[in-house]
Amino acid sequence: MTETLGFRLVQDPAVSDAQFWHLRAQHPDNPDVGKVLAAVNLHTYIGGFAKFYGAEHQIMAAAKFRRLYDMAQVGGSKACDMEREPVDGGGFNPDAVFEIGADARREFVLMQQHLGRKMFQRFEFVVVGGKGPTAYVRWITGIAKPNAKLVSRGKVEVRRIANNLAEYWGMASKSPIDRVA
Repeated sequence: MTETLGFRLVQDPAVSDAQFWHLRAQHPDNPDVGKVLAAVNLHTYIGGFAKFYGAEHQIMAAAKFRRLYDMAQVGGSKACDMEREPVDGGGFNPDAVFEIGADARREFVLMQQHLGRKMFQRFEFVVVGGKGPTAYVRWITGIAKPNAKLVSRGKVEVRRIANNLAEYWGMASKSPIDRVA
């Protein structure tokens, strides 16, 4: 499990919004203002892609994919506690659950169209399904015990899908490997 433990800069919970904006005004060129280094379980963050050892922009793309998948409520709406006391006194609004994910669903559909059905399903299998390289190659090829060469090719394929998404979302420029193809 240590292989999926990574360190990421996350928003510092001890810094209030006012402190954050004050620090941001003092250091406008520093994108890491108000963030702290924290240990993150990459498997819960990016699913099976943690075992593909992607570059930083690929990890960011996988994380955004996973976040969009959850926010878009793919596979049904998320759990709602009907017994919870409403804060505003307005009662439970069943439409609110649907409205929350509307923007995410729009962006999710555009991302699906960009990737295409086949590549989307493959990336979903890894990131949402939590499958590693060997399971991915088994699923694609149907071979029960794929050799190291096939597993290596599978890793490259999934990393290319992540590169494609990173370029689509402006997280990275076009890879030199993809320019040749």
